[in-house]
Amino acid sequence: MLHARIEELSEDINDSFKQLADYQIQTERKIGARFDKIETNMATKEDLAAISEDMTDSFKQLADYQIQTERKIYARFDKIETNMATKEDLTAIKGDIAVVKGELSGVKEDIAAVKGDMAAMEGRVLDAFKQLLVMIDSRLPPSQG
Repeated sequence: MLHARIEELSEDINDSFKQLADYQIQTERKIGARFDKIETNMATKEDLAAISEDMTDSFKQLADYQIQTERKIYARFDKIETNMATKEDLTAIKGDIAVVKGELSGVKEDIAAVKGDMAAMEGRVLDAFKQLLVMIDSRLPPSQG
């Protein structure tokens, strides 16, 4: 009986080891599959070097573009500064405007004087016309009526 019990225990141990070995094999297969999947998605040193080179090239292109853009902006600012009036120019323009204002005041006065002269001349012409009418009326024969 002891021998049968030892034999049964030995078989149980063998079955347990067999189950453990099968479990170990399944686990290794699952781990292997996961590693394969990871390796498929993971970048290699060559991939990283290529990405690094692409990023370096892109950065150089961006830096060149930035430099070109800055040069264009500076050129446009230079052109604007060349065409833009300075404080001295504005001061001279203010002086010119003051002179023109003075001249316009004189012109306004001249216009007012001309208006006065025109009104006086209009009065004289009207008076002369009235005198002419009186003279013409005096020479006309009296009307019969």
